[in-house]
Amino acid sequence: MPRREANKFDAAIGRRLKMARRRNELTLEEVAREFELSPSQISRYENGEVAISASLMFEFAKFFDVSIAFLMEDLQQEPMPAPDAPRHVKP
Repeated sequence: MPRREANKFDAAIGRRLKMARRRNELTLEEVAREFELSPSQISRYENGEVAISASLMFEFAKFFDVSIAFLMEDLQQEPMPAPDAPRHVKP
């Protein structure tokens, strides 16, 4: 299965992730070590270059002592479709 490209939502979550890391005065290296990832991978998450899985987002939220809602807060600025609007349009 090909990897999904990151999008504006991933970028919004990444900005909040970076904010949480900086609030905790942690370096990319320190976070990477905690999650057994490379600092460049953490940077790619923070810059919205790759999507963060739901399970990893949950682990980041626990680690930084923030809510999932905090990480997703900027997404509330995006217009959402009406509940009765079709989700997928067939050609």
